[in-house]
Amino acid sequence: MKKRLTAAALSMGMALSLVLTGCSGSKGDGGGQADTTAATAQAQKAGESEDKDEASQEAGGEGAKGGDIKIGLSFGTLQQEHWVKSQNIMQKVADEEGVELLVQSANDDMAKQISQCENLITQGVDVLILTALDTDAATPIIQSAHEADVPVIAFQRNPQNCDVDYFAGNDLHEGGRMQGEYALSVAPEGNYALIEGAPDDINARNLHEGQLEAIQPAVDSGKVNIITEQWCNNWNAEEALSYIEDAMTANNNDIQFLMTTNDAFAGSALTVLEEQGLSGQVMTTGIDCDLAACQRIAEGTQGMTVYQCYPFIADLTIRAAIQLAQTGDIEGFVDGTANNGFKDVPFINGQDYLYGVTADNLHIVYESGWLAVDDIYANVPEDQWPEDAKKFKENGEVVKTAKQAMEEGWKDQ
Repeated sequence: MKKRLTAAALSMGMALSLVLTGCSGSKGDGGGQADTTAATAQAQKAGESEDKDEASQEAGGEGAKGGDIKIGLSFGTLQQEHWVKSQNIMQKVADEEGVELLVQSANDDMAKQISQCENLITQGVDVLILTALDTDAATPIIQSAHEADVPVIAFQRNPQNCDVDYFAGNDLHEGGRMQGEYALSVAPEGNYALIEGAPDDINARNLHEGQLEAIQPAVDSGKVNIITEQWCNNWNAEEALSYIEDAMTANNNDIQFLMTTNDAFAGSALTVLEEQGLSGQVMTTGIDCDLAACQRIAEGTQGMTVYQCYPFIADLTIRAAIQLAQTGDIEGFVDGTANNGFKDVPFINGQDYLYGVTADNLHIVYESGWLAVDDIYANVPEDQWPEDAKKFKENGEVVKTAKQAMEEGWKDQ
């Protein structure tokens, strides 16, 4: 591993304090779990940070800040809201820590992403954070990084069948199960159309498996009939729109639920449903917690979305990368493993912060600072807002850490 070693570890006294205000992909978006979360483990380390920093300086090391550390950050795309916001959160932490963050986006071109990562490695990055466009084609990136002794942290997408060093994110099998359970709660019987993501994305496959785990008993009993199951290359929303139109036409609009895998697909579904006068009657699902999706949920035209609590995971990932660059280890961040077909990849675990968001718990989105309450309810008269939203607008405060969210019982809501 490429190292710029201090005599002791990097000061980590922040205990995952997330500054979530003012932060702003065509992919939608996997995990094991141990007894304590990475957030808790890091918080336990916070009390040691001052002594560690002093030891580092006494030994002539780089001190508490990043020194001349370079972190590479490669996105397969930046065409979706949550990727842009994740980048901004990482940039903020990098700036605070005096670390240079080199960012590249491949604009949905895997060959370009491979080339961009090779370029980042050539520029001398100490750690590469990778969100692979195609999780089945990331091996050349991992190999090039390891040849240069650069460790790779996969962010939100776990590259398959390769020797990636760490994975930071969620197991979206659980997200798919949330979608399936919601579908059964509003349409326990009838015809379902499944509009799935990119077949080359492990997250899409995990979502699909989770959906089936939830709805298969109803399918087996004959209560639910899957009338179509279509996969959309490159998470293309126009392709999803075409599949939805075909399904509605072929079944004379006799569809009780549209299992749309991400928020962009849910938006495509709404276009068709509005044309057929079925908006608000046939529900949809999503993932990404985009603003448009949350607005639709507030209006009653989209049923739910899966929120991965991106602020927490992005913050956690960049801090792990900085510690890895300075110390050569990632102690305090790993919580369990996530198998990628090649090995059990050490897991920077965001699983505790995965939420199925409906109209009943939209407060999670604005209380975490991901979206503003005024923006979420922009199309709803204020006198029709839920009481929680009204109170938050008056005197609410953004929850600063995901750990606080857990303590407030979000997971149970």
